[in-house]
Amino acid sequence: MPSSYLPPGLPIPVPEPDGVSAPYWNGLREGVLRVQRCAHCQAWQFGPEWICHACLQFDPAW
Repeated sequence: MPSSYLPPGLPIPVPEPDGVSAPYWNGLREGVLRVQRCAHCQAWQFGPEWICHACLQFDPAW
């Protein structure tokens, strides 16, 4: 990927300060698409959250 794929003046995307989306952004830099999947109910979800959208269990896995 080119180093400057965004128009001039736009910042490069980075994880939020709480780090919840860090695995997603790190995966993209490695050429891997990562999404969360709940270990409790097996639901897939995106965008990244600390809680499962389907069953409300905490810490869905990547």
